[in-house]
Amino acid sequence: MSEHLPFGLKLGASQSDIKSAVIEMTPLPSSEIGITKFLVYGVPKPIADVEQIVCIFSSSDQLKQVVALFGAIERDPYGAQTRVRYEELKGLLSQRYGEGKETELVSDFHGGESWVYGLFSGVNILGVGFDAKDLHVHLSVLAEDCDTSQIGLTYELVSLKQEIEMARKSQELDAL
Repeated sequence: MSEHLPFGLKLGASQSDIKSAVIEMTPLPSSEIGITKFLVYGVPKPIADVEQIVCIFSSSDQLKQVVALFGAIERDPYGAQTRVRYEELKGLLSQRYGEGKETELVSDFHGGESWVYGLFSGVNILGVGFDAKDLHVHLSVLAEDCDTSQIGLTYELVSLKQEIEMARKSQELDAL
């Protein structure tokens, strides 16, 4: 099993291991083949402004992905407050995983006061990825609407991603 512990949750752990570590696990619907999703509450190592954490398990009952959504920042069309928090988190992740690979795209028509609108419409992008042994971590800025943004943080075990992809292909082959 992996020793990666985002929010105190051990990647590679079973559903029962995670259930004993958190206060509550609520199943979420999923149309993806080979995975089970849960919204979790009361993680061992919380971060104050994280509003939601989703745990995603592979068909072999191993925690393969943890997705966290930070609180929405409203009435900030420039994304200034969100960018400050993004930079703080990027710095902390860089300390843990080394220098990440950042992608920032800003449309000529969606900078300044319409930067968040550009995120919302899919023409602006801001995110950074970190790769460590068998782990991919991705931090990104998302938009709920024209002037509301939030940060997403994903931890994913690479080996289990490959397992799920193989299960999906096998199911598709059977269906055809």
